[in-house]
Amino acid sequence: MSEKRNNKSREYEGSFIGNPKGFGFVRCEDLDEDIFIPEENVKDAMHGDTVLVRTSPYAGGRRIEGEIRKILKR
Repeated sequence: MSEKRNNKSREYEGSFIGNPKGFGFVRCEDLDEDIFIPEENVKDAMHGDTVLVRTSPYAGGRRIEGEIRKILKR
């Protein structure tokens, strides 16, 4: 599924991949690419957490962006 063509927010469950610089990614089985999570949207997620992420409407960037909504499993 290509989330980039979708202008609506959606929620996915996935595994958080943290970066030491503060940002991260969420890997979801339903998507072909990871969701980029800017530092301000990481909340309290830690590397390896299973999280619920909401994607931002596509704004023309290179990647799907989102925000952590909830930590499901630590």
